[in-house]
Amino acid sequence: MRSLLPLFFPASVTVVGASSRRASLAGAVLRNLVLGGYRGALSAVHPAGGRLLGVPVHTSWHDLQPAPDLAVIGVPPEAAESAVRDLLARGTRAFLVLTAGLGETGERGRDREDALASLCRGAGAVLLGPNCLGLHVVTSRGRLDASFVRDLPPRGDTAIISQSGSIGEWLFSRMTERHLGGALLASVGNEADLGVVDLVQGAARHLPHLRQLWLYLESPPPPDRLARVLAELPAACRVFTIRGAVTPAGRTAPGARRLADRADDDTPAPDTGPGDIPSLTEALDLLEVVDRLPAPSGRRVAIVTNAGGPSVLAADALHEGGLGLPALSAALAHRLAPQLPRGSRPRNPLDLLADAPPELYRDVLRALGDSGEYDAILVVVMHPVVTDGPSLVERIREGTAGGPPSIVVWLGGARGGREEDLLRRAGLPVISDPTRAGRAMATWISR
Repeated sequence: MRSLLPLFFPASVTVVGASSRRASLAGAVLRNLVLGGYRGALSAVHPAGGRLLGVPVHTSWHDLQPAPDLAVIGVPPEAAESAVRDLLARGTRAFLVLTAGLGETGERGRDREDALASLCRGAGAVLLGPNCLGLHVVTSRGRLDASFVRDLPPRGDTAIISQSGSIGEWLFSRMTERHLGGALLASVGNEADLGVVDLVQGAARHLPHLRQLWLYLESPPPPDRLARVLAELPAACRVFTIRGAVTPAGRTAPGARRLADRADDDTPAPDTGPGDIPSLTEALDLLEVVDRLPAPSGRRVAIVTNAGGPSVLAADALHEGGLGLPALSAALAHRLAPQLPRGSRPRNPLDLLADAPPELYRDVLRALGDSGEYDAILVVVMHPVVTDGPSLVERIREGTAGGPPSIVVWLGGARGGREEDLLRRAGLPVISDPTRAGRAMATWISR
């Protein structure tokens, strides 16, 4: 395998085509590299010259001394091809090509990008793209934010490799909203050279602390090749896939250009395994759960709630996911009974009723955790107007501290964002829908 070190950890980066125009994708990449705090030698190429965002701008890539480790190319196809050839001859060993208008346009375009990829392979270099969003690598060695996404998540232990730049950007943006960190986002574009398998292998070799890998696939690589490189990932790393273009309609949609050669095929797309997740929102839920919780230790789940209907939906989702809700032992029921309000019985799900005070949540959660009878707890809260939200959040934090891993379903409506943010800052996963929360917990435990 050719080394991905110049791509993942370049000592120098040049952005070809960066300008101050708002519509300049290369300019957005340069801005992200600066805002992300890239620590290597950074430069740009544009006929205007001068400086941009404090970065020196050369009027031609011929002026770069020495040639960069990584060249980000954001100019039209003819200029992009020329830049790759010239910089390759001068020693650049990694290329990230944003440029569209090549392989996705038809056979002639594919021939052109294949020729560039062949040149790179012959020189021992690597090319990501063309027609891609870019690449983020965030580790203890530093940040490389070489894409035009809007949001830059903090460092974390999650990798995303996507056959759609838009899907990758959506996940990255939502991760930022939920205070989740990332280690890798790679958009593969047309896969003229590097593909999903290469990037998974690169992640396995250069990101040893990964805890989860997400793949968005429209045209999956051969299952045997993918299985071999997935086996190289850290033992603790969990792998999930989101599938697109699984129907004839999806395969003929504009975003599925790479599947045009089988657009009339009415057969189902091949299955990539049991880890497929049905929607982006549920993928994000599970990503948050895996990020914030340790590996599950068992399948015994308790639900603590102040709302009947949401707990019914959560219980349904847990059951459909293959999990049960074991009854409380006689000893635990006896311990809890005196603390419960009139009309509530010590059972699972455990209903604290609508006006449950914050201290009751804390005490019940502590008792369940201390009992050793449950491996995970789903905390369902319909925030009533009679209860102070921040106080309830703090009591839930106290009640779950040191106990079984817990997911919180916070049903706070339009004004629930403040409390959700506080819960996440306390290290708890927060999902705003009981069915989705039950599914996420079931998947987290079962896979």
